[in-house]
This record gives sequence, C-alpha cells and structure tokens, in this order.
Amino acid sequence: MGNVFKGGDQRLDLSNSGTELFVDVLTLAVSDLAEDPWDYRFAALLTLQYRSVMGRGAVGFDLEDIDGGATPHERARS
Repeated sequence: MGNVFKGGDQRLDLSNSGTELFVDVLTLAVSDLAEDPWDYRFAALLTLQYRSVMGRGAVGFDLEDIDGGATPHERARS
C-alpha cells in the first residue's frame, strides 16, 4: 500500500514509510523557514495530510491544490 502525490502530469508514488519520511522532512523544513501567512498555511496543509498527526498513516494530495500565489513574484517565492 502506498501514497500518490500528483502535480500536473507528474506523479510520485511512495510507500507508507517513504511518505512518512517525505512529510516529516517537508514539515520540518517549512516550520523552520516559515515567515509569512502563506508559509504557515502550507505547514498546516502538510500537517493535515499527515495522519500520524491527525490519525494513522498518511494521505496523498494534489500539488495543484496548493495556492502558490496570485502574482508571478508570489509564485516564484512559493
């Protein structure tokens, strides 16, 4: 059993252990670097996807669901 992360035409299939490690590393990085409201919302989204925090296991999500910003500058920063 694994998890699928998608963004556009790209797809990343990970085992449950691989997903746990992936989300752990992303959560730590985002938590350390968060400065703006968008950063904190992204960290919260990661935490909600991680069932070890919200339950058991982890779930995939579509990277296109993450709001990267309204302007080219905001998208580049995100």
